[in-house]
Amino acid sequence: AMVDLGTVFHRAIELFFRKMKERQMDFETMTEEERKELTGICVEEVTEQYGSAILKSSARNAYMVRRIFRITDRTVWALCEQIKRSGFVPAGFEVEFRAADTDSLRVPLGSGETMYLNGKIDRVDLKQEEDKIYINIIDYKSGSMALDLTSAYYGLQIQLIFYMDAALEHVRKQHPDKEVLPGGV
Repeated sequence: AMVDLGTVFHRAIELFFRKMKERQMDFETMTEEERKELTGICVEEVTEQYGSAILKSSARNAYMVRRIFRITDRTVWALCEQIKRSGFVPAGFEVEFRAADTDSLRVPLGSGETMYLNGKIDRVDLKQEEDKIYINIIDYKSGSMALDLTSAYYGLQIQLIFYMDAALEHVRKQHPDKEVLPGGV
C-alpha cells in the first residue's frame, strides 16, 4: 500500500498548529526543543493514522518517517518565524469555501451558465489593526520547488485569487465595521 507523503506532510503541519492552539503555546516563547517535540508527536500521530504497519514495515519506510519529520520540522520552523515577524495569526486551518454560501465562487460564463467553485485552503491568517483586518492565505506545497510559470499562472494563481476573494467575503461578513484587505497569498 502506498502512502501519499504530501497528505501525511499536510496533516502533520495542520495537527502541529491545532495542538499549539489547544496547549495555548505561544510563537514568541516556544523553544526549539518544544517545537521539535511537538513535531515528533504530530508526525507519529499522523503516521499511525496511515497505518504504522505500512510506514514502519521496512527500513525504507522508517527512513521515510524520519524524512517526514525533518521536512515537517523545517517547514514548521519557517512558518513560525513568518508568523513571529509578520504579526499575522493563524485563524483557520483547512478552511472550506463553497459556492453555495460565497458569491465570489459563483463565476458567470459567457454561455449564460454559472460555474460553482468549491475548495479548501490550508491556512487563513489574520492581522488585526484598529480599523483594518488583513488576510493571508497559505496553501502548503510539498512537491517539487520548480515553478512552471504557465501552470502557476493558470492553476495556482487563479486558485489562490478565488480563495482570497472568498476569504475577503467571509471575513467582511464577520467584521462589517472594519476594512478587510488582502495581505498576501
